[in-house]
Amino acid sequence: MSKRFISFDLLRGFATIAVLLIHLTAPQLPDSDLVTLFINQASRFAVPVFLILSGWGLDRTDALDSQIDYPAFLKERLLKILPAYFFWSIIYATTNFWLVGEELSFLTFIKLFLTGHLSYHLYFVPLIVGLYIFYPLLSKIAYNKYMAVAFAGIFIYQHISDHLIGYIPYDRLQDYYTYAFCFFFGIWLSRDFKVKLKRFEVYRYGILVFTLLTLGLLVEESYLSGGQVIGNTRPLVTFYSIGIVLTFMLYKLPGEKILLWFSRYSFLIYLSHVFFLKLLEVGVEGLSINLHPMVYLIMIGSGLVLILYLFIKLVDREPFKRLIS
Repeated sequence: MSKRFISFDLLRGFATIAVLLIHLTAPQLPDSDLVTLFINQASRFAVPVFLILSGWGLDRTDALDSQIDYPAFLKERLLKILPAYFFWSIIYATTNFWLVGEELSFLTFIKLFLTGHLSYHLYFVPLIVGLYIFYPLLSKIAYNKYMAVAFAGIFIYQHISDHLIGYIPYDRLQDYYTYAFCFFFGIWLSRDFKVKLKRFEVYRYGILVFTLLTLGLLVEESYLSGGQVIGNTRPLVTFYSIGIVLTFMLYKLPGEKILLWFSRYSFLIYLSHVFFLKLLEVGVEGLSINLHPMVYLIMIGSGLVLILYLFIKLVDREPFKRLIS
């Protein structure tokens, strides 16, 4: 089997669209209608799926083994993402701090740059860098049957019990543990992928039911909480995200051309979309128009996709390509 798997390219595009939907609908929560809440929660698989695909992709391409040593592996991975991340960090530092009169010293900029807090979505880049650092360890765990079962078992136990009891005092610790598990799951899935694909095929209808069931429970959980439960690292989000990955493995979904476009430019869209979304939001606020949530979603969402398309057409060429994306 080829090291590329077209269904996961489509899934990356689907997850990119989901990121846009999360950020389009989140400002309207919790005081929004059920449809908006459903769209927001149904899109919550985005970040976990990106992490699963990252682990899967690294392992499928033998990213570590293809390098002479571990520092060479890290250097190659960092050079692929850090130039664009630095560029967009400057953009968000300018728009979120300097242009609005917020004080931002050089040292504070460095701190926020390293933690991904110059904009609310940039945390993903330092997160994935951290997972690259721990990739050799997570790979060893994933490739040892007993260690993999123990790691997954302990995670699932504490993931569910912490959500119900809250015995981990710092939520961030749970968040990072969950993200590490998603990355680990992608690595595990990559090993003997063709064999796993055949095994999961036997349970394709059960997997579809599982995915839809976890989605329903996810929406119900958020609805009963008045729209307050929106985080990416709840147990139901984790299980729903795994269900989405397995569903894309086993089913061919429509919209291939569109999904492949979003997949191809996923990192650029992820970095840039909040900047353009903010411009659109400011424009709507300036007009003092009170829009119905669905009208807002359609209008702003369509405008955002159009701007992203035109922007990518403009910069998808040298010398911009390396710096911007």
